Amino acid sequence: MTLEKHLSERDQSFLQLKQSEERYNKLITNMNEGLIFTDDKDQVRFINKCACTIFKARPQTMLNRSILDFVLSPVEAKKLGLPYELKRPGCSHREEVQMVRGNGEMFWASLNISYLDALHDHMPGAIIVMTDISEQKKAEEKLHNLTINLNQKVQQLDCLFDISDITNVPGISFDTIFERSLEIIPFGLKFPGDAWVEITFGDLRYASKNFQDTRWTYTVPIKGQSRKLGSLRVGYLEDKPILNKDPFHINEKILIKNIAEKLGQVIEIKNLELNLQKGLEHLDHIKKMAGIAEWEWDLKTDRKIFSPGFFGIMGVPSGSQRHYSTEEFYKQLVKEDLPRVKEFIEKVKKGESDKLSISYRILTRSGQERRIFSNATYADGKPSRDGRIIGIVLDLDRTRA
Repeated sequence: MTLEKHLSERDQSFLQLKQSEERYNKLITNMNEGLIFTDDKDQVRFINKCACTIFKARPQTMLNRSILDFVLSPVEAKKLGLPYELKRPGCSHREEVQMVRGNGEMFWASLNISYLDALHDHMPGAIIVMTDISEQKKAEEKLHNLTINLNQKVQQLDCLFDISDITNVPGISFDTIFERSLEIIPFGLKFPGDAWVEITFGDLRYASKNFQDTRWTYTVPIKGQSRKLGSLRVGYLEDKPILNKDPFHINEKILIKNIAEKLGQVIEIKNLELNLQKGLEHLDHIKKMAGIAEWEWDLKTDRKIFSPGFFGIMGVPSGSQRHYSTEEFYKQLVKEDLPRVKEFIEKVKKGESDKLSISYRILTRSGQERRIFSNATYADGKPSRDGRIIGIVLDLDRTRA
């Protein structure tokens, strides 16, 4: 009875062990992650259903083949194995590898590789847990490209802002604008180290220090009021772009066009400034010859502003101009004209006079008598004790002479 009992218990244990093994095999066969066992020669000895689904292949086509046969390139294959002496139980590593499915389609796989005790009693094998991360890689690549594009757009905006900053510097010359533009523009491009810039304006030409007349160029005209003022040409050295492909991205072309448009606006504005300056100098010369000068008077604050020519007409030396006041003006008036002028000024202060022209005589520091005519108008067009008056003085003796 004792022997039969032991035999019965043994059979029961074997049955339970067999059931456990079947459950284990069923578990690893149907688990949601790919599972592959390889031997010391990297041959596939076991592959579960999920791994077959990932590879889009039947188990028969995978078994007894090297796992390296399904890797995209030798560079990727190096990621699968540690050096021979490190392939020992307990060693493990994780890799992201480009692999090839049974139908030739490329995909990305995350492989957790662990080394086990000997599968064939002479060398340890490996167990590989595989996950298809192709969609994750696509999302990462998309995010990476979006980040690159965003950084490039930031570079381009910074470039355009820098161009705007230098063009807004008061009194800056054309030479300085164009020379600084040569330095700034490459930093808005994808390959700033390999970019050169050339600007032509009339008979003038400005070019980067690394200028080489390569065929990788993009040219846009610099226009002002429907007429061409010059051109902006940007180029790459030939060692960077891919052959037979336009090296300039659409955003780079837009940037170059915007810069050319900005330069055109600046040239027009600078030309207007130069013409205006010449006109003002010419006007100042005429006013000086005619003995005319301007002044302003803010009745609310009693603040007065005089043009440089005003003091010349009134004969006020430079040392007294800064503190020139109404009282100083009264001191210059010929005694017979003082009461009449004072009365006129008081009426103007009170906003009681709409007539703002008056003649009077003054004495300069040298004792010279001059006849002055003053005429003005209210800035807002009507008399007011809080208004602003703009006017002129005219040296009658000079005009008569």
